[in-house]
Amino acid sequence: MENVNKRAKAFNEREIEVMTDYMKLNIHKLRMNHGSGGPGMVARVCEIWDELLAGVNACGNGPRTLQQIKEKWRNMVNIE
Repeated sequence: MENVNKRAKAFNEREIEVMTDYMKLNIHKLRMNHGSGGPGMVARVCEIWDELLAGVNACGNGPRTLQQIKEKWRNMVNIE
């Protein structure tokens, strides 16, 4: 029987580098107030996260979910 609660692989250095570089360019868009961002701001925020997800998954360390990416970013920001 396969273990359903199997842990995901740890993020490698390349994945972390991709996340950091991408967020340096786009963090201001994520931190904008949704009201001041104008119409479609929620869609743009979703697009940013989806682009980041695609970039991290392109590294080839196994498929990551959006939830994993957001949690890793939150943990990285809280450590610093």
